[in-house]
Amino acid sequence: MLAGYLPLGTAGFSRADAADLLDLTRTWGAPRLRLFAGGVGRDQAGADQRRAILRDLGTMADMAHDRGLRIAVETHPQTLADSLPATLDLLDALDHPAVGVNFDVLHVWESGADPVSAFAALREHVDHLHLKSVTARDRLSVFHPDNVHDPRGSRDGMCPLLTGAVDYAAFLRVVPAGMGASLEWFGSKPAATMAADLRALRRDLLDRAA
Repeated sequence: MLAGYLPLGTAGFSRADAADLLDLTRTWGAPRLRLFAGGVGRDQAGADQRRAILRDLGTMADMAHDRGLRIAVETHPQTLADSLPATLDLLDALDHPAVGVNFDVLHVWESGADPVSAFAALREHVDHLHLKSVTARDRLSVFHPDNVHDPRGSRDGMCPLLTGAVDYAAFLRVVPAGMGASLEWFGSKPAATMAADLRALRRDLLDRAA
């Protein structure tokens, strides 16, 4: 999966930029492009904003379908997929065969939903998983885009996947074999941290299989 950023629902959205990003996705051999469903939460979006975001997502989905690709809409705060009901409504409104979900476990948990129940509700639409954790709810702001994408931003609250506040032990029990997933890490020593997370995940899977 390629993770892309486009200003959906705004005057800055360009079909040419969309085509370039989709062509890059195909060039890299990725089957899907991750996108955010706009930059405003469902309850904060006006009717015109919602229609504009859905229009641009529909355009992206049509363009992706023509290229044999899929669009994976991420469950993320401050988007039209900021909660389980919002994500279900979005999928229903789009009703497009090329649209699926990038299920970000932490952000689903952040919304107040139980990731296990939310995954079951969205299972037929989930194309990919994003895996990261946090030490406590009062540290969730560490993942705000203005902080996490700033190399000088705080990293207080980021932690190895299986040691955080999100109950990954329970969640991993319901993930089917073969589901694609990406580890996310924005702190120091990314290669070492993700390698350790991967070893811990493999141990957990082996323990459950024993």
